[in-house]
Amino acid sequence: MTTPEKKVKQKVAKMLKEMGAYYFYPATGGYGRSGVPDIIGCYAGNFFGIECKAGGTICDNSDAWRHLSDAHGSPHVNYVGLVHQRLGRTINGYTPLELLKIEAVFLAACGYGVPLSRDSVRPVDPSNKDILFKGLCAVVAHLCLLDGVKDVMDYSQLFQYTPRRTSCNNEGATV
Repeated sequence: MTTPEKKVKQKVAKMLKEMGAYYFYPATGGYGRSGVPDIIGCYAGNFFGIECKAGGTICDNSDAWRHLSDAHGSPHVNYVGLVHQRLGRTINGYTPLELLKIEAVFLAACGYGVPLSRDSVRPVDPSNKDILFKGLCAVVAHLCLLDGVKDVMDYSQLFQYTPRRTSCNNEGATV
């Protein structure tokens, strides 16, 4: 039986193979070990580690965040959200306002008019994988911004590769 995460790993491996990247799956004894990525590799002189996930949400599939606002995609907390915000409560490290912003970023990147209402603009095919991937990329970029790190989805530097030129002396040693 192929698990959803295994399917993601296979798709990533296929992409890496097409790129000509060197990669391997680290041995973890059948159980994922904390801090060890699913795929480790190197491409154009750059080391990388990829953690593959196949579902879930930032709130661990909990719907607790639903009660923080009265409308999907709204940047405003309701009374419950305001109480949690003022008490400094977080869900997986994110405040109610940050969670609402994350949701709004995803919806807007997928083509929804936010906040959602009956009359909001919607994508023609909301289950289109390209649309969902665009939303995911926008959320990852926003999370990186919130966490103060470089956008991990920005792979543009991988393609700015210039091979080093070497020459050999008469003995065959590289200079």
